[in-house]
Amino acid sequence: METIDRLTLEDDDDEVEVEIEATPERELEINPALCLVGRFLTNRPIRLQWMKVAMGGVWSPVRGVTIKQAETGLFVFQFHHHLDLKKVLKGGPWFYNKHMLILGSMAETNVASQVPLYTVPFWVQVHNIPVGSMSEKNGKQIAASLGEFLEYDEKNNSNFWRKYMRIRVMLDVRRPLRQTRRLKKQDGESQEVQLKYERLGMFCYYCGLMGHTDDSCDLLFSMEEDDGVRKWGPTVRAEAKRGVADDGGRWLREEGQIWKTPNQGEKGEPSKSLKEHSLGGMNEETKRLEERKDLMAELMRNPSKLFPKNHNLQFKNIMKDGEANNEGGAIGKGMKEGNDDDTDEEIIVEDKKRKLFNENSSCLVSNRGDGERMMVDSIGHVDTPNATRLPGEMSLLSWNCRGLGNPSAVPTIRDLVRKHRPDVIFLCETLVHANKIEDIRVRLGYDGAFAVDKIGRSGGLACLWKHPFEGYLINYSTNFINIEIRNQHFPPWRFTGFYGIPDGERRRESWDLLRTLSQDNSLPWCVMGDFNDILSNEDKRGRVDHPSWRIRGFREAVQDSGLIDIPLQGYSYTWLRSRGEHDVVEERLDRAMATQSWLDLFPNSQLLNTVADRSDHSPIILKLLEQENNGYRRPFRFENAWLEEE
Repeated sequence: METIDRLTLEDDDDEVEVEIEATPERELEINPALCLVGRFLTNRPIRLQWMKVAMGGVWSPVRGVTIKQAETGLFVFQFHHHLDLKKVLKGGPWFYNKHMLILGSMAETNVASQVPLYTVPFWVQVHNIPVGSMSEKNGKQIAASLGEFLEYDEKNNSNFWRKYMRIRVMLDVRRPLRQTRRLKKQDGESQEVQLKYERLGMFCYYCGLMGHTDDSCDLLFSMEEDDGVRKWGPTVRAEAKRGVADDGGRWLREEGQIWKTPNQGEKGEPSKSLKEHSLGGMNEETKRLEERKDLMAELMRNPSKLFPKNHNLQFKNIMKDGEANNEGGAIGKGMKEGNDDDTDEEIIVEDKKRKLFNENSSCLVSNRGDGERMMVDSIGHVDTPNATRLPGEMSLLSWNCRGLGNPSAVPTIRDLVRKHRPDVIFLCETLVHANKIEDIRVRLGYDGAFAVDKIGRSGGLACLWKHPFEGYLINYSTNFINIEIRNQHFPPWRFTGFYGIPDGERRRESWDLLRTLSQDNSLPWCVMGDFNDILSNEDKRGRVDHPSWRIRGFREAVQDSGLIDIPLQGYSYTWLRSRGEHDVVEERLDRAMATQSWLDLFPNSQLLNTVADRSDHSPIILKLLEQENNGYRRPFRFENAWLEEE
C-alpha cells in the first residue's frame, strides 16, 4: 500500500497522468548502462539456449553475461562489468551460425524495443591507396563517405610493407556496401581505391546487402529472369583472420549467481590454459593458416583425396545385388585377386549426379525387389521387422566398429539393426576392402551402400541405407562420405559421415576439412561420426585434461562451420581405454552436429548413446521424429505397412 500512496493521479477530461516513482536499480537487479540489445540479421528463428552458449564462448566475459529474450527476435545481453561490455562493443561484428548480430546500448532508454538496431561496426581495408596518402586524416574522409568514423588503425602503419589502410566504420545494414572510392589529389589527379570488409559474413552479390545470399534475395526474385550478372563479387571480402573459440557455457551467468571467473586460480592467478591462450601468439596462427593453404593445395593436386561435388563416380566393375566383386574396390582404391596390396583403379567421372540407388550406378549399390524387405542372418534365418513406424520418422547409426574382419563384427551390427532399425548406417575404421561391405549389405537387408577402402591396415568407411530413403553421392575422401538424402516426407538434406584423423599432429587437417565441407553445399547439413576430438574437458574423464590447443582448435572449426552440437542422451562418454583399474580414460569422441537449418527441419531430433561389445567405441543413434509443422507439404502416399498394423 505504501507504493500506491506515492502515486499522484491528475484527472483531465480524456486522459489520466500517472506519476510513478522510479524503482531503485538494486530492486530491478538490472543496470541499463550495462545492457545491450541485439537482433540477428536473419528471418530465421534463433534457438535461445544454443545461442547463449555460443555467444558466451565467443565473448568470454570476465564477470559473465546474462542473456534473455525480450521479444521474438530481440535479445538483451546484461553484462556485470563495464570493461566486458566495452570489449564486446569494440570487438564486433559478431555472428551466431553465420548470422550477424546487431547491437545497441540501453543506456539512454530502458525499453529494449526502442533501441535502434541498424548499424554494425566493421574494419574496412582500403587498398591501392596512393603513396604518401596513408594518414588518419585521409582515413577519416574515406570513412565519412561510408558511414560513421570510429577508429584509425595506427598499428597497421608500423608495418613497412603495409599494403592497405585500415579504418573502423559504423555501417548501416540497410545500405549496399561500397566497393570503391575515388580519391582526388591536390594536383587534380584522381585514383580509385578498392574497399575490402573484414568478417563480412552473409552477403548478397546481387543487391549488395548483408544478411542474406543470392539464393534468398528479394530483389533478385522480383526479376523475371536471372541474367547471372552480379555487381558485387568475392573481392569485397577481406582475407579471414580466425579467432579462438572457447567453451561458452562457463561464461554464462544466471541471475543472483555468485560469480567465479573461469580460468582463475584460488589466488587470482590465471590458469595455465589461459596463459597458453595469451602466449599462443601470431606464430601459431600463421602456422595454422599455412597448413590450411597446404591442405587446400593438396586437395587440388590429388582428386582422390576429395572428389568434386555433384559428380557421380562410376567404376569398371559394378556390383549388383548379391554379387561379391573381388576385383573392383570402391572409392578409387581396389584390390587384385590374391593380392592384399592397395592399388589404384581407374575411375570414370561424369558431370551428372545420379541416384546411387540403381543398378546402373556404382560403388556397391544395388536394388532390392519390390516385395517385402527382409533381414538375412549369417545362417540363413529370415527376420521381418516386427514393428512399424510413422511416416517421416528416421534414424541414423554411427559407429567406429574397429574392424569388420572379425567373425563377431557382423552379428554385433545385426543386433544393433534389430534393436534400433536405423535407416542409414555409417561405419568407420572398417579395416576391410569394399567387397566385404557388399556382403554385409546383403546380409543386413539394406538397399544401397557406398564404401571407401582401407589404406594398408587402417581406415575404411562405409555408408548403408534402405528404402524409402535415397542416397546421392556428393563427394568423399578417406575421412568422410558426403551424401544427399531424399525422402517424400522431408525436403532434401545433406548427411556427412566423418572420421577425424587420429594422428595428433594432423588434427588441424581434420578441422580444415570440416570447414571445407561446410562450404560445399547449401542444403541443411548434419555431420556424424568419430571426430577424434572433444569440445571441452567435460567430455573427458580420467588422468590429465585434454590439451587446451586441441579443444580450442576443434571448437573453432565447429563454429566456423556453422555447426551446433546435438546433446547426447544416456552415458556421457563414447570411447573407453583401460590399462588397469586405476588407469581408465573415457572421452566423448563420437557425436552428431548440425546446422541451424537442419535443426529447424528436425526440431525433435534426439541423439542416444548405446552399447556394443567388440569395440572401444559405443555406437550412437540419431532419431529424427515426426514433426507436423515443418513447412514442407508432403504428397500423400499409401504405405503397405499401415495394412499390417490392422
